[in-house]
Amino acid sequence: MENSIYEMIDDGNIKNTNKKIEILIAIAISFSPFNKLRVAGIGITEVLLLLLTFYCMAVLKDAKVSKTDNQVSRMYFFILFGSVLGYMYNMFFLGDIGEFSSTIFNFVSYGICMICCYGIEVLLRNNVVNPKTILDRTFCLLSILVAFLFLVSRFTSSFAGFSLMYYSYFCPLSDNIHQLAMIISMFPFIGLYLLFEKKNFAVKLLYLIMSVMDVIIGINTGSSKFILGLIVGGIALLLLIIINSAGRMKIVMVGGVLLAALIVLTTNYQLFLSLFRDNDVHGGRETLYINGLKMVMNSPVFGYGPSIVITNVYGKLMDAHETILASYLAGGILAFWALIVTTYKRFKLLLNNKWLFASMCGFLVYFLGGDVLRKECMWIMLILTSQSVISDKHSYCNTPEVI
Repeated sequence: MENSIYEMIDDGNIKNTNKKIEILIAIAISFSPFNKLRVAGIGITEVLLLLLTFYCMAVLKDAKVSKTDNQVSRMYFFILFGSVLGYMYNMFFLGDIGEFSSTIFNFVSYGICMICCYGIEVLLRNNVVNPKTILDRTFCLLSILVAFLFLVSRFTSSFAGFSLMYYSYFCPLSDNIHQLAMIISMFPFIGLYLLFEKKNFAVKLLYLIMSVMDVIIGINTGSSKFILGLIVGGIALLLLIIINSAGRMKIVMVGGVLLAALIVLTTNYQLFLSLFRDNDVHGGRETLYINGLKMVMNSPVFGYGPSIVITNVYGKLMDAHETILASYLAGGILAFWALIVTTYKRFKLLLNNKWLFASMCGFLVYFLGGDVLRKECMWIMLILTSQSVISDKHSYCNTPEVI
């Protein structure tokens, strides 16, 4: 009898500790948009995730992670390894193009991302945390937090000495509207995914309200990528609903939707191009992408290392502002291949859940139209959503005895 009582106590302590870890991860992700709270690039998000990683690596001494489980952290390892090769090639054969300070900053940033993602993957692999629970806590915490700040911004442009606005756009505790927009671009569909998991009507209504608020707040950030993410996510959701529906007509319907989209794109190519240029201040991104592709052609195998090597319209060195281009410039073919394969595998898994796939269309828009290589929380959200797809099929039965 005594042994069974102790086992019950231990099991209770384990569950309590695991719950605290889930809360800490949710807090870490929720503070990621507020980059004005960071010091030298390190903020609450990085500190919490690094501490959790080192803590769990110390406690989970016998933890094992397979190649399937650590896809994202392994991707970062190849990006780092490719970056070292690229920098050596750049230094010895290309004349050391770029700024040394940017090399150190980007390399350290990629290293932090790798460690943080590895920590999350270890926790998930050993059933210490539940991905769906973390998604739920993150969605609620950040949605309520930004809703509060958004309400405050209607009366004042600052809070606790920090700016809430960027001109007329909602930009809380940050110097970039995309810091918040890129995270909550996933939230409307995640909220709907979680809504259907709830049984209480009042709770369902609350999740619906938070999802709608996230849409309103995202639009008020002024980010065109946020809006595009919603549109692409909505189209993807519609296609998956049709594909998953019964009946022979679904193939015809999917083909019709794709054909219509192709016609719209081809007949309005100039319109979309002008829309891009209208939102591209002084042709900045267009110049960066063109010059970036030229840099790729000059070093197509090894890249240049994690240095900033692209010149903008004013002749100043700048980031690539595009994930695939940034990875290729940093680590050449090796980094590019690791990035594409990892992203493809995760999105292929997400196809099994229409809501979560639609939510990650926001990630995909920022992946293609921005640089998310240094955004560890974006990749953690990709890990959590794809693992939630797995957990929907395989419930967490075993609890580790080491925590």
